[in-house]
Amino acid sequence: MLSTVRRGLTQRELAGLVGRSEEWVSSVERGRRQVRRLDVLTVVASALRVGLPDLLGQPVLMEDEQGDDDVPAVRDALMAPRRLSRVLYAAHDQAAPPDPASASRYAEQVRFEYQAGRLGRVVRALPALIKSAQALEDEPGEARIGWAVSARVHHLASTTLSKIGEADLA
Repeated sequence: MLSTVRRGLTQRELAGLVGRSEEWVSSVERGRRQVRRLDVLTVVASALRVGLPDLLGQPVLMEDEQGDDDVPAVRDALMAPRRLSRVLYAAHDQAAPPDPASASRYAEQVRFEYQAGRLGRVVRALPALIKSAQALEDEPGEARIGWAVSARVHHLASTTLSKIGEADLA
């Protein structure tokens, strides 16, 4: 139920925010103790900056103060009309394709953000990264590199979306 890691808090920090002991937070996180009081759940949800549905097992990524968590933009990038129908939209693409080496380096940087647990930054970077990867798929001269970058980017998107509770999109 509780996820101090997801919000970058230690158990001690969360305990201080909700007026409970560190042992209480640990017991709840491990499932040894259940929180049944709505007022306590509301305080915990507020401290974690999530809604009650997220806290109770219906995960929805909430935007943070920096606006990093932009799942709708990731959804738009994955579901773009051009992506869904290359035949209909191919003639309308006028943008120059990204450089495969640059796109690959950027994908690696974003993967390091994921490994460091900075999921908000990853979500913020994913829309542009997905669009670049998709553009690389259509480049005949760099097809092998383009598809490799695209595979890494889409895997990163899938794992990130799964981790933040967007399994349907993942």
